[in-house]
Order: sequence, then structure tokens, then C-alpha cells
Amino acid sequence: PTLGIAAAGIAVFVSYVRLVGRAAGAPSDFCGPMDKGGRMITLMLAALFMGLAPENWLTAAGGNAAPATLALILVCVGGLFTAARRLLRASRHLRLGE
Repeated sequence: PTLGIAAAGIAVFVSYVRLVGRAAGAPSDFCGPMDKGGRMITLMLAALFMGLAPENWLTAAGGNAAPATLALILVCVGGLFTAARRLLRASRHLRLGE
């Protein structure tokens, strides 16, 4: 549960960075590897894998929740990278007017 809450919080933070940049005068920036579409595809593929894979594949991968854990870690790390990238791009735009 903690990893899921962290992923949800980071997803909100990514959107917040975009909105704050927009409010400050930078254009809306939807760049980054874990934008909304990237997060949705990552979690959808993990859910499909867990639903369709044979049970012995899941237990061999470290338990029934291993694909979900991996997907949530990917969303967290990618989300932080995306937020940092958006923040830097908004900062550059506001400083230099690019």
C-alpha cells in the first residue's frame, strides 16, 4: 500500500509542477517519460500481465505482486524524473523567455 500511495502522490506532484509552471507564465509542458499516458500504459501492462500470465510465471518472478511492485517503482522513479524535467524547462523558459 505504501508504494501505491507514493506513486499516486508523485503522479499528483507531476501535474502540480506543470500547473504551477503554467500559472507562473511558462507554457504547459507535457514532456517526460512518465506523463499521464506513460503512467497509464505502465500500470495497464502490469495489470494485464498479472491477469493473463500463468500462475507459475508470477510465483517465479517473486510472488503474485512482483509485476505490480515493479510497475509502481517505475512510476515513482519516472514520475520524479518527469517532474524535475518539467520544473527545469519551466524555470529556463521563465528566466530566458525561451
